[in-house]
Amino acid sequence: MLKSIGLSCILLGIFYWGYCQNSRGYDLVEAYPEVLVNPYSRPFSPDSVITAFPKDVIHPHLFESLPISERDSIRRIVISRMKKDTLNLTESLYAFKPYFDRLKFEDPHFRPLIPWFITKNNRANSDKIPILPWDIININDTIIIDHSYDEKFHKGDRILEINNTPVEEFIKYTYTNRYSPFIVYQAYYHYAYSPGYTVKTQRQNQILNIHTEGITYDHYLKNKISENQKKIWADYKTGYFSIPAFRYNKSIIKDLYSFIKRLKKIGYPNLIIDIRKNGGGSGSDFDELMSLLVNKDTVVYLKNVRLRVSPNTIKDYDFLTEDRMGQLINLPERYFVKSFPLNKEKYQNMNIYVLISEDTGSQAATFANILQYNGSAKLAGVPLLHNALKYGEITHLPWSSNPYATVSISTIELDEYTRNPDGQVYPDIEIPFVASEYMKGGDPVLEKLLEHIESTR
Repeated sequence: MLKSIGLSCILLGIFYWGYCQNSRGYDLVEAYPEVLVNPYSRPFSPDSVITAFPKDVIHPHLFESLPISERDSIRRIVISRMKKDTLNLTESLYAFKPYFDRLKFEDPHFRPLIPWFITKNNRANSDKIPILPWDIININDTIIIDHSYDEKFHKGDRILEINNTPVEEFIKYTYTNRYSPFIVYQAYYHYAYSPGYTVKTQRQNQILNIHTEGITYDHYLKNKISENQKKIWADYKTGYFSIPAFRYNKSIIKDLYSFIKRLKKIGYPNLIIDIRKNGGGSGSDFDELMSLLVNKDTVVYLKNVRLRVSPNTIKDYDFLTEDRMGQLINLPERYFVKSFPLNKEKYQNMNIYVLISEDTGSQAATFANILQYNGSAKLAGVPLLHNALKYGEITHLPWSSNPYATVSISTIELDEYTRNPDGQVYPDIEIPFVASEYMKGGDPVLEKLLEHIESTR
């Protein structure tokens, strides 16, 4: 069992959510009548909230990880934000954000999820709605363009306001880490789409007001960079290979093997593998991938796996029975991968560096950890999120009163072999993200890693 991308039932039925209302400052309904707005809303009682949180029925440890005193403290914050008898989807998410953020600290897989669009018929209608044309990087709540799909905006531009709304308003409503397309911020902030956008930006020392018509989501998906990127720096005798997600792993392995062979042919000994934007994916063919990078006969992976017996797990294991429902059990060893053999003939001897960030999660976190634990690579960047290795087998559950809102949650607890006693993953070469450096338009973390490689020659 390698990690796979798959709250608790306690939360189901507690919340009564309205759907999205008109986005603040935008004529969303008038411009796009196919978008649903306030189909209905239902009241809920603040006093009923966070009453059942101590009990876990799906996750191994999520709710019980919060002490009573902390639950009470969070409860007071949540209730203080609930100023109406009915809240729309955005305001409900915001009210509960302190609680959700705390649960995400325990399990990085945990997060509320909403569709980017809610339309009357189907998503085809949403392709007409323009979105802001950027992938961004968030550095301590400074929003900087990482990639633009509109030539009016440049990599490194800092976003200050959108249609006179400070970008901080978008930030505080959103559930995200370091990297994301800006549509994530727009959706969580009242579905803030508009027929056009006037954006206040900072470019170097200039303040600019730039108007854009935006791009459609369909256009964004067709133009998004999703494949492995490859570069070679002759000055550093170093190759660069990015893995944005662990999908189609056989193709990744073939591409990586070919690239390494190319580097070795020209005598370059260093390889940077960039998984900063990699949130995980499939563990298929990981033995073949690790055979390229780890000079061992066998890789040890898991010490133990625990799970909560629930309707979500009982169907996956033939030894589970309904009379064990709710129990937290150790999974028998025959059901998970304690170790896996490697093909030493495939090993490619390189100086490997792996770039990581807070967005490196799930299967990508395991990839980084295995390489570090076996001394096969040096990790560079910032520490992974707390418990990035600890949970897996994600399931998605709907809110009881809102078919458009779901939540992701893990169903198993993993104990991976790792170098650090606390089970967390830390870089060997710490390179922090600094907003002022990224506003110059480059990739300072990558550039600093190249400088480090040069200093060790």
